[in-house]
Amino acid sequence: SGFFAAASFMSFQQCLFNFGNVPFKYPPTDRQFQKFNDHATLKPEDKVVLPRHIYLDQLRKLSVREDSCTLCYDQKASVRLLPCEH
Repeated sequence: SGFFAAASFMSFQQCLFNFGNVPFKYPPTDRQFQKFNDHATLKPEDKVVLPRHIYLDQLRKLSVREDSCTLCYDQKASVRLLPCEH
């Protein structure tokens, strides 16, 4: 439940997002509002957006264990889904 911020850009496009970390230039004046930053936090390393070529290079260097979950790859698989058997 809730909202999830997302954006897609071409390689030459750029944007600056403000989820409430700094005061808004043009905050809503006709209604109450809440900032994303009032409800969640990110570690500094999670705020970094890497250029695509660096991200892909790092992705190629990752190794996935044979027994990893086929959905998230973060944990060891512990459940088999039927009928697809993933």
